Amino acid sequence: MDTETQAPQQLQALNAANEVRMKRAEDKTKLRTGTLKPSRVIRRMPPHWESAKLYELLMPVPRVGRIKAQRMATTVGATLHTRLKDLTPAQRERIAKALEIGGWS
Repeated sequence: MDTETQAPQQLQALNAANEVRMKRAEDKTKLRTGTLKPSRVIRRMPPHWESAKLYELLMPVPRVGRIKAQRMATTVGATLHTRLKDLTPAQRERIAKALEIGGWS
């Protein structure tokens, strides 16, 4: 592949990745302030969250630290490093319910 065709493709990929990071950063701020419910994110799975790992969603949530996040993941048979798109619908639903019951959602 020559550099003339590679450069625009790389630039496009970088721009797309940057857009995903920006959207996730906005959502993480909303998760911290409580204006976005984590159960809504995990149930609706916006495209910019699909490649995120479970800990990226859980860690910004107030009163959910590493230990509680680890327990939630273990309870549903996942790890904190599991990508959200790789969770089964049943796992996502169980995490969403745990977040709601715990008052984090």
